Amino acid sequence: MFNFFRKKDKSGLEERNMSVASVAWGFISGNTPGNYLSIGTVYACIRMLSDTIAMTPLNVYAKGEDGRDLLDSSRLSKLLKNPALNMTSFQWMNTMMTQLVGWGNAYSVIEYKDGQPVGLVYIPAHAVSIQETFQDDEPYYYRVTTKSHHTINVFPDEMIHFRNITLDGFTGLSPIGLHASTFDRGYHEGEYATNFMKNAGGMSGIITTEKKLKPEQVKQLKDDFSGAYGGSANAGKTPVLADGLQYAQLKPISPADADYVRSKELTKAEIMEIFKVPPPLLGVIDATYNNTEQLALIFQRYTLAPIYAMIEQEMTLKLVSPSQKSKVYMEFMSDALLNATASDKADVITKLTEKGVMTLNEARQKYNLKDLKGLDEVVLPLNLAPLTLHKEVLTPVPVPEPIAAPEPIAAPEPIAAPEPVAVDEEPKSETLERQMHKMQSELGRLKKILGNGTPLIAPMNPKKHKSKD
Repeated sequence: MFNFFRKKDKSGLEERNMSVASVAWGFISGNTPGNYLSIGTVYACIRMLSDTIAMTPLNVYAKGEDGRDLLDSSRLSKLLKNPALNMTSFQWMNTMMTQLVGWGNAYSVIEYKDGQPVGLVYIPAHAVSIQETFQDDEPYYYRVTTKSHHTINVFPDEMIHFRNITLDGFTGLSPIGLHASTFDRGYHEGEYATNFMKNAGGMSGIITTEKKLKPEQVKQLKDDFSGAYGGSANAGKTPVLADGLQYAQLKPISPADADYVRSKELTKAEIMEIFKVPPPLLGVIDATYNNTEQLALIFQRYTLAPIYAMIEQEMTLKLVSPSQKSKVYMEFMSDALLNATASDKADVITKLTEKGVMTLNEARQKYNLKDLKGLDEVVLPLNLAPLTLHKEVLTPVPVPEPIAAPEPIAAPEPIAAPEPVAVDEEPKSETLERQMHKMQSELGRLKKILGNGTPLIAPMNPKKHKSKD
């Protein structure tokens, strides 16, 4: 039946039964849990919760550097879309929620292939019990009884277990079992109304006679009279009696005298309180709720949000591998419930696109429309321009500093005439070679005067400077 990836052997485990189901069902007096679904309010509450949660999309996300990414084509996403053979995600979740909301526990065994979860096999709550092992690594496991009366032991990491509030931390308490007296009262109120209408809206009478009748004659008379004049189909008929029989009708007790109407309304209100369903959702007009949007917010925040959180955490814990638990998780798209009408949905999408939360193509996908070219950019309120244009328009441009006017150019001063150069003076612009030559000549002349006829340094240009000797 199940293709399990067995992690360890479960044989030889010391165990004892930990299930508190027997305690919960012990409060039921005479009626099985299935009978309570015949109560209109019970059926409506369970159907409201199970359908609402089942139709809410459950997505798989991965944390990234720029936020989170939707893993729509991942292995887990495919498993959620088709959790079991020939079973859609809505059918599987609806079945699980019916068990959870009504009976406090919902179970599905994880089917493995090559160590990876490939299916979720639903197990009725009455076929599962929890066994304690007194071991630290595996403190408990589930014992599943199949239809063929075979038992299969399943470890917690191989079982999806949605549970209601619990006293022992393992088994959820059953709302129907804990509040059986309330549901019993509602069940008998329905029977009373049915029988009252069957009897033509009144009590039966008494038939008397002076003759002594045998027991079989009394039974025959009762059956004949009830068949001829009893029930709503025979209402208004005139009875005809013979053989000295006399009929005396009892004073009927009306539903108003029995306080039936008020009692039925109180029972209906109590049942809705047990399931945390707002009365207007079941057709009970209440002036406390001003509009449908406020009602949807209250229903989502206080009734659905805790169930969503429990399912998200349980599915992430059991189906995501340990190496990916730090970044991969599951989350319900609960905001989809707030778009109750077409105008509300259009208003929400318009605000999201105008504020740059989503692109226009993403908005078109909400209405199952094809993407259009050029609508993949985020737009903002400034003329609904693309974000790149916003950056160009809104980026401040530095203002150039003003250029100072050039100062007026003053008129050039007159150039003074060069001073006359003396004939004996050498020009100031003579070259270094000329100055060296003059110094050598002067040194030779001084040596000659001192009595040394031979100059120490030869003249630079012997052609121009000849000895006078």
